[in-house]
Amino acid sequence: MPTQIRQNNKLPKIPLIRRQEKWTLTAQGWVVTCLGIASLLFFIITHIQPFLAISSPIKADILVVEGWLPDYALKPVLTEFKKGSYKRIVTTGIPLPTGYYLKTVRLRFKQY
Repeated sequence: MPTQIRQNNKLPKIPLIRRQEKWTLTAQGWVVTCLGIASLLFFIITHIQPFLAISSPIKADILVVEGWLPDYALKPVLTEFKKGSYKRIVTTGIPLPTGYYLKTVRLRFKQY
């Protein structure tokens, strides 16, 4: 019986996936991780406001104000300016469009 030569017409193997061992969290691990993240977020939310809201003015000639503040937040700034011994108000950020509360206050002072 003649021997038949079989040609290998299979497609080339492209390694798209492979089997490997990996570490994953168990159900208890997920619970502990989620509780840890939740407690960290709770701590940050309850303690960040007092840290960021500290206002301790010093004796100075210039009052620095964030330029993005809305009009209602700028009225206390004007009160602080009049109460303190400030000579200038400086705003940070982009130029304010005409019509903003601080823009009308600024017109009374020398612009730089």
